[in-house]
Amino acid sequence: MKRVVCISFFLSITIILHGQTKVWTLEECMEYAVQNNTRVSSQEARNKIYTQNYREAIARLLPSVGAEVNANFSFGRGLDSETNTYTDVNSFSNTYGISSSLVLFDGLAGITRVRMQKVSRLMGKHQLQEAEDLTAYETMEAFFNTLYYCEMVDLAQQQWEESSRNLQRTRRMEELGLKSSPDVAELAAKEASDSYSLTRQKNLLKIGIIRLKEKMYFPIDEDLQIAGYDTLELIAKTEDSPIDIYKHALLFLPTAQVADASLRIRQLSYRAAKGSLLPTLMAQGGISTGFARFMDGSEYIPFSEQFRNKRGYYVGFSLSFPLFDGLSRVSNLKRSRQELIIARNE
Repeated sequence: MKRVVCISFFLSITIILHGQTKVWTLEECMEYAVQNNTRVSSQEARNKIYTQNYREAIARLLPSVGAEVNANFSFGRGLDSETNTYTDVNSFSNTYGISSSLVLFDGLAGITRVRMQKVSRLMGKHQLQEAEDLTAYETMEAFFNTLYYCEMVDLAQQQWEESSRNLQRTRRMEELGLKSSPDVAELAAKEASDSYSLTRQKNLLKIGIIRLKEKMYFPIDEDLQIAGYDTLELIAKTEDSPIDIYKHALLFLPTAQVADASLRIRQLSYRAAKGSLLPTLMAQGGISTGFARFMDGSEYIPFSEQFRNKRGYYVGFSLSFPLFDGLSRVSNLKRSRQELIIARNE
């Protein structure tokens, strides 16, 4: 019996809780909008791309390592790898090799790219904060507009009810001979005007709720009820001067930080373009070995012995000069200079 009573109690509580409509405060609306806005999620995806670009730029400073394996079957006349003479016997050979290269100097273009991608990742964080702030601001604006329409509906409702009471009272006085027909017609027109105003304000309220749901990415088919003015916190009056507010904005406003980071990226891009015009010095090294045998059934040196005896090493340096490449480097330098001017203006 007690178990049945407990189950009935919890079921009744669940029905009551589900039957209640949640009242959304301003802070809850803004948080919901930031969490569900596609602009914010898209920027988060871009930030992950910035992070990958930064890691790639760092990895490009490290030595590159490669391995290769080749296998060859020779039929007919060919070159004997052991005696370095031509033979008509079919043969099989394969080679193994590991090579590595490292850029020692490239006009500091690689280091500049790392710095540029680091600034890009920082700019992505500011862009994410900017997107969140913009989403919260748009939601707050739609929230206050909806509150305004709610108050206007209440005011229009009061005016219409007052006009309806005055009309009924005047009609009663007309029946008693205390008012004339023009007086009744005038109040009837006033009542109709107030009724139209009430309908118009209700429609504006519906539109305001739809726009608030749009900014919040709230399901359009679900009910959205917001809190009134009595739940809002008052904004404290600041005693800072406009200059102080402006200086504070330069340091903390995401829009200003994004603009500053964009300028820094263009400066580094310009430096990287200039560095690409300088010679590139690279160090290279590797190890190789191989195996070969004739396919006529004759004896051959075992694989392990050939693999050990044919092992060779090499180390070298290369210096390349960019003499002419279809003006791509020069065009990139000029393009970077103009983009730097645009970033400064912005």
